[in-house]
Amino acid sequence: MNTSTMNSVFVTVGSTCFDDLIASMTSDEVVKALVDRGYTDVVLQVGRGSFVPDPQSCPGLRLEAFRFKESIAENIQLADLIISHAGKICTSQDCTVDINCMVINLEYVHCSWTRSQMQNMSYNFSSAFKHPDSYQECPQYLQENGQNVACRIPLHKNGQFDAFYTKLSMGGNLTVKKDYKHLKERVKINPPFNLSVNWSANGELCLYWVNNVSKPSCVEVMIRYRRASNQWQVSAEYQSTSYCIPLVPMGVNFTFQVKSRIGNLCGPGFWSEWSAPLQWGNYTGSISAPVPQSWWYLWLLGVIVLIALAVLLCYIERVKVLILPVVPDPSKNLQDLFYKHNGNVESWVHVSRELQEAFHTDYAESPCVVCEPSPTLKSKECEKPVQQHSA
Repeated sequence: MNTSTMNSVFVTVGSTCFDDLIASMTSDEVVKALVDRGYTDVVLQVGRGSFVPDPQSCPGLRLEAFRFKESIAENIQLADLIISHAGKICTSQDCTVDINCMVINLEYVHCSWTRSQMQNMSYNFSSAFKHPDSYQECPQYLQENGQNVACRIPLHKNGQFDAFYTKLSMGGNLTVKKDYKHLKERVKINPPFNLSVNWSANGELCLYWVNNVSKPSCVEVMIRYRRASNQWQVSAEYQSTSYCIPLVPMGVNFTFQVKSRIGNLCGPGFWSEWSAPLQWGNYTGSISAPVPQSWWYLWLLGVIVLIALAVLLCYIERVKVLILPVVPDPSKNLQDLFYKHNGNVESWVHVSRELQEAFHTDYAESPCVVCEPSPTLKSKECEKPVQQHSA
């Protein structure tokens, strides 16, 4: 081995404390051995240990000591000699801390973080809406085994999908930041609930559910179901709160599940988890085939149309009689004169009694004698009434 190329030593204890190892690396014996082998630099990652050596404590070596940093991958790559405890050496992938934030059901922001090589550290999370200079401490931590593992931030009504800034402090020395330009595409709603199955009027098996979001125009759903133990059949994406299966055989068990997301018109968002499965089946009763509800409307409409036509026909006939009176049949009227009225014209033409009496001769009246005077006839003789003699 060419000792002239061996210059740097990297010592790491991870997230634990290993004061004995750090003290040994800065002892006179180890320092002398490293200098004799041509090492010039020593980098110590002391973790949560209580012993942090002074940079001037190793004569002949340039000493650097720190507790934690966002990544030690660069130190590992530059080191000619790596010394660690019996645990796993932290690689670039293991030591990367990532913050993942999602808007849950349009109610709050849920932020969690990875903890691969830092499980025993303390985590403090803060965030800010719109402006990066207005960080606030997490209002509600979620914990596992007494350690902060996530944060829940209430969603503001104004500017809820604007820029979002996060900051995670680990162990008091390492800080990780992550910014989101907007949260509109990071929405995840809860799965639908209150699933139920009923027979429809058309004899179809229909699934019904309730969405967790009050804006139905923004929600897309997907349904999957299977018969007995067959493979799942998945529907296309669409907007509804029901799904029907036609021609369902009797005595077959079904399993239904629904998931939802914010659609492209309002998001788009992430799909929710599948809802709790709904079991339905073992139906052995007789299924009647009721008349579809739409036929009842057609029957009612037909009856109304018939009644309207009958009324219209009667009205038209009455108007026709008024405008165009019926011409009587003369042959029928002449027959009535001879057979019904015995040739009595007055009775046939319906002459009133008063009119008939007005045309009768009244013989009770006194006759008026009119004579022309003559020289041989005296005027007194003309004044005497003429006596009528019956024949």
